[in-house]
Amino acid sequence: MIPQDPQQKLLAALYLLARCVKREGLLSIEGDVFDPASSPLFKWLEIAISPGLELVADALRLIVSYAPNEPDLAFYLDTVRRHNELTAEDQRLLELASVFLRAQARELPPQACAEFARQTLPLKDRPDGEALQSDLRALEREFTNSCEQHEGDMGSRITALFAKLQ
Repeated sequence: MIPQDPQQKLLAALYLLARCVKREGLLSIEGDVFDPASSPLFKWLEIAISPGLELVADALRLIVSYAPNEPDLAFYLDTVRRHNELTAEDQRLLELASVFLRAQARELPPQACAEFARQTLPLKDRPDGEALQSDLRALEREFTNSCEQHEGDMGSRITALFAKLQ
């Protein structure tokens, strides 16, 4: 059930992180965003850290460290977009993350953030809104189950955190 498309993988990761933030606060994702290569979530989703994803991780670290308001976050993300040479794929990832994170900075629920970000996906790749919400909820359950089965590999913190989301 893990999405294969890099944009949909990123959307899933942002959604799951946003659910953690909504439930447990910003510091609950600190380990994931400060060391994405070791993050159980990113490993589980098989997300390869590209230059574009590293910029997304930078934005997440900024959010965790400083909790900028939406205009400041928008300014930061626009600056990142303008001053980094990225592949077209990384540009799309950054755009999706930018929309999601700006919606989150406005304190919209994770489902609404995902819907805003869904609109950045190309029409041919864009899932139906209801299907996306259903898929994200199923993915959340699947990740929680995976953590429970591999607690030693994935860490008890993530297991406990996602268990609370059920």
